[in-house]
Amino acid sequence: MGQKEHFRHEKRRLAVLCLFALSIVGSLLIRSAWAQEKPSSQAQVAINQIDSSSFPQIKLFVSVQDSSGIMIRNLESKDFVVTEDEVEQSPIAVETQLPPISTVLVVDTSGSMKPAIADTKRAASSYVDLAKAGDEMLLITFSDRVITAQGFSSDKSAIKKALEDIKARGNTALYDAVYQAVKSSA
Repeated sequence: MGQKEHFRHEKRRLAVLCLFALSIVGSLLIRSAWAQEKPSSQAQVAINQIDSSSFPQIKLFVSVQDSSGIMIRNLESKDFVVTEDEVEQSPIAVETQLPPISTVLVVDTSGSMKPAIADTKRAASSYVDLAKAGDEMLLITFSDRVITAQGFSSDKSAIKKALEDIKARGNTALYDAVYQAVKSSA
């Protein structure tokens, strides 16, 4: 078999493999270990990416939702059944990978917040603590004007330091703050 013919053969195999991957996801069943529904109830599966760079091993990046549209987390290999032409396939490896997220934390620092600013800082600090590695935040404060107190960062200490430094005073530029937050996250 010549190199050109071999390439065409591999290309066809890859196309068949991608169709196989789609059929795998289409027949993905989630067992009742995580759901209070009937065993083997059909879940909603979205294919986010197919990686065939390690052919013949295929990696599927999928999101799985229950019948009410709620994301199902912490799935393991035992939670999946993959079939091709009604024949169960194995081995299956499952890794949970949640991508980092970016959020904009907008804090009202106007004079009306004086009595509540300590609680507001504590709540915002708790939110920062919940961030996972790689998540980043932008901290915007607003009173008379909108201030970017901390640019996008995954450094929790820097974000918390910026939170500590805020003080409540002035009027409320709420709409300006919302505009700035939306503009910054686009």
